[in-house]
Amino acid sequence: MYPEDGEVRIKSLGEKSSLFHGIIKDISILSFDEKPNWNRTEDALMLQTTTVKSATPVVFKVVLD
Repeated sequence: MYPEDGEVRIKSLGEKSSLFHGIIKDISILSFDEKPNWNRTEDALMLQTTTVKSATPVVFKVVLD
């Protein structure tokens, strides 16, 4: 279930992650019109939405530079 507060943290895309070292150019949500607010911190990629509600998985499209 999608978090009720609209906040998603993806630790594997944080700046200090040993799994990813690329540059994130843009992020969108498939099947939703809302564009998420996002910020990449040392610990995680932080995504924030206000209108996304779903009982099924939500897919984020991450565009890399």
